[in-house]
Amino acid sequence: MSEESSGLELRVPPLLAMLASAVLVFVFARLFPQYAQPVTTIHWAAAGMCLASAGILGISAVRQFMTARTTIHPQHPAKTSTLVRDGIYSFSRNPMYLALAMLLGAEVALLANPVGMLPVVFFIVYINRFQIEPEERILRAKYGAEFDRYCRLVRRWL
Repeated sequence: MSEESSGLELRVPPLLAMLASAVLVFVFARLFPQYAQPVTTIHWAAAGMCLASAGILGISAVRQFMTARTTIHPQHPAKTSTLVRDGIYSFSRNPMYLALAMLLGAEVALLANPVGMLPVVFFIVYINRFQIEPEERILRAKYGAEFDRYCRLVRRWL
């Protein structure tokens, strides 16, 4: 890691950060019941769409990494053996993290309390700063112009 890196970079597994955020979504929804809405069919539909999208994204992303025989371990991006750029990775550079954020979105929809979005925003900011930015530094050092070209063509999230 570079001199500018932080002690939190690549330390907390993204799944653990998502689970902590999920707990916070629930806690925030309970702390601020005045913002809760009755759960309607629209909430269930939104949650279902988020869950289905998260499943498709997450499974597709993991399968592509497995097919490419590269690591899916988020704490060790330097162990990557291939820069995966096709399939779902031609739409998002981070479909696994996007899938985790969508799972949180499903929880917010089912709790029907918009205050629950605050931990989702925190999760996205945290993952950007302490997971994605260090990963990208490592991949840029490893793949150079090929990674830069990929970044110009494909957005970080969507």
